[in-house]
Amino acid sequence: MRRILALCLAVLPLPVATGCVAAAFGAGLGFLLSQEVLPNDVHTAQVMIDVERVWDVSRETMEVMSLEPIEVQEYPRKIMGKVEDADVTVEIFAYDLDRTTITVQAEKYMVSQGETARRVIDAIIERLAE
Repeated sequence: MRRILALCLAVLPLPVATGCVAAAFGAGLGFLLSQEVLPNDVHTAQVMIDVERVWDVSRETMEVMSLEPIEVQEYPRKIMGKVEDADVTVEIFAYDLDRTTITVQAEKYMVSQGETARRVIDAIIERLAE
C-alpha cells in the first residue's frame, strides 16, 4: 500500500497537457511516445518508428478506409481521402531519426469531425503495432 501511495505522490507533480495521453508502454505499444488532441479536433501521435514505414502504413490504411481513391502528396508527406463522408487529411513528419509525428484532421461541411480523425489515427497506430 505504501508503494502505491509513494508512486501516486511521485507522479502527481508531473505536468500533464490537455488531451495528452501518456505513452502506452504498459499496454504493449512501446513505440507510441505520445498521443493528443489539438484545437479543432486535430489528432496527433508521435511514434518511435522510421518515417518511411509510418508513411507506407498510413497510405495503406487510408486506401482501406477511404470511400474514394486517395490523393498522395510526396513532399510534404500528405494523404487526403474521404472516410465516413468526411474529408480526411493525414500528414506524416520526420521528427528525428526513428521518430515520426502523425497528424490527422477530418472535416465535413467545414466542421471538424474529431471522432472520424480519432478512428483513422487509431487504425494507423494499430497497423503499426502489427
